[in-house]
Amino acid sequence: MTISQIFITEKIRLLKEYIKKAEDIFSVVSDDKIILDSDNVYVLERMFQLAVEVVIDINNYLIKELNI
Repeated sequence: MTISQIFITEKIRLLKEYIKKAEDIFSVVSDDKIILDSDNVYVLERMFQLAVEVVIDINNYLIKELNI
């Protein structure tokens, strides 16, 4: 069992990046404009999808390394 701090740190960095991009959109664009502009919706959906995938990657990695 060898848990790579580099792997987890990089995944967390990516997670923060995706959340920051979503927050940037929310801070500049009103809720109504987000809903009316499909491009904003698509970007937010994608950032959420990528964030979820990173969390799943971390979980899968830990499950494998810890043999759970």
